[in-house]
Amino acid sequence: MKSMTAVSILVLLTLNVSPSFASITPAVEAICPAAESGDGIAQLRAKYVCEIETYLPLVKASLAETDASVEEQAKTLNQLRREIGAKYKNLTPQWLRNMVYCRNQKVYHDPLGPTYDALRQKGKTDADIANSAIRTGGKDLLLDNVVVVKAVDLANNWNFGPAVEALWSWLPGDACGQID
Repeated sequence: MKSMTAVSILVLLTLNVSPSFASITPAVEAICPAAESGDGIAQLRAKYVCEIETYLPLVKASLAETDASVEEQAKTLNQLRREIGAKYKNLTPQWLRNMVYCRNQKVYHDPLGPTYDALRQKGKTDADIANSAIRTGGKDLLLDNVVVVKAVDLANNWNFGPAVEALWSWLPGDACGQID
């Protein structure tokens, strides 16, 4: 089980606060720079990972402190993860967002990723769901690979994104069409 990251613990020690929703947001904002529409894909990915791996473990700790049930924790963390994902997907160039939505639709039957109910139907426990909500995924999209992310940034900067999306959609078994 992954507990709070070193950054999360550092935030708490620096601010000398116990995790609560009121104290979490400013602490995370101090660590994770705000995402902006002009950010490159590498910047967006780094900010997304920072927010997931800093904010959500603090929320989880806060929920545990309030004696929220494991089910309540799982539902809350899953929903927050989806909201954070939606925020960053909305800042992602349309061509790449279409590819991510397509992948999520295929894997999870939802463009934003797995819902709480879908994960429960797959046999995941509430503890599994809560723990997975505080980890980033998408390794099959290679977004954790610095070289790939830089190449995607170049494709976007040179306006090759639509061509990359078109080529990707022609791969066998990967055609999703436009998802708006």
